[in-house]
Amino acid sequence: HNFRGTITLSTGVKNFTGNNIVAFGHSSATDLETVNVTYIRDNDPGLSSGAVADLGEENKNTAQDVSFGSTHTKLTSLTLTGKGGDVVVNAAPALTTVDLEGLDAFDVTVHNNVALTSFTDAKTANDWILDNNDLMTSYNASHTTTMTTGSGSTDAAAKLSVVGNAEITSLTIGSDDIDDLDITGNAKLATLSASSLKDNGSSTAGTVD
Repeated sequence: HNFRGTITLSTGVKNFTGNNIVAFGHSSATDLETVNVTYIRDNDPGLSSGAVADLGEENKNTAQDVSFGSTHTKLTSLTLTGKGGDVVVNAAPALTTVDLEGLDAFDVTVHNNVALTSFTDAKTANDWILDNNDLMTSYNASHTTTMTTGSGSTDAAAKLSVVGNAEITSLTIGSDDIDDLDITGNAKLATLSASSLKDNGSSTAGTVD
């Protein structure tokens, strides 16, 4: 549909599918059960080259951020792909599936979701936090690490956190350029593969927990 504006969802909407949209408002859409969105960047031909470049910078493009939480009590499935923003899913009580396959994301934070049993990683991401999802049994951090490189803010590396997941037994890290690595409190974690993790990017810091 190539819709350049923001679609605002309200209560009463149970299932939402958006094809080639820039942004959608969902904070009041507490009846949502499924969300399936394919993002595009704003393709307004009137945008300057600098404005177009800013759409790919985390600190300049917040319009495509999404955040689902405890008020979305009926949400069971979230699927996002295309070129999006930050993804936050925090304590969505009925959510079982998060599918970010093909998503060019900024930060990905999926934590405190008591029913989550399936997570598919984004194509690209910066900071990546999957903490306290107690029914998950494995994670595959398959994303390519991307960083803001201009417009007043430059990332040297990213954070990756897998903390307090009661049931995970295996973790695969397929990303690189991490200067803050937190893997702790996962009582059943027995298998860790991180062959792609080579360094801390251009950062001079390095924290491992």
